Amino acid sequence: MEKMRLTLAFLQKMKPGSGLRIADTEVPGLQVRALAQSISFYIRKKHDGVMYESLIGKFPAMTLDEARRIALDK
Repeated sequence: MEKMRLTLAFLQKMKPGSGLRIADTEVPGLQVRALAQSISFYIRKKHDGVMYESLIGKFPAMTLDEARRIALDK
């Protein structure tokens, strides 16, 4: 999986359905995915040796700053 500092400009250029999965270097555990119909923010955390992934919101309804704030709180 690629890692990079996510930006608004990059998210606006992503196309749904492209299959991209990118981890944010600024907030550990935050990922963005370009799924079939949408671009979604996920949080990925390990607990008791098991990796969990949870959807936290969809772009553009959720901003990048909101996604980072939620990822930091979890």
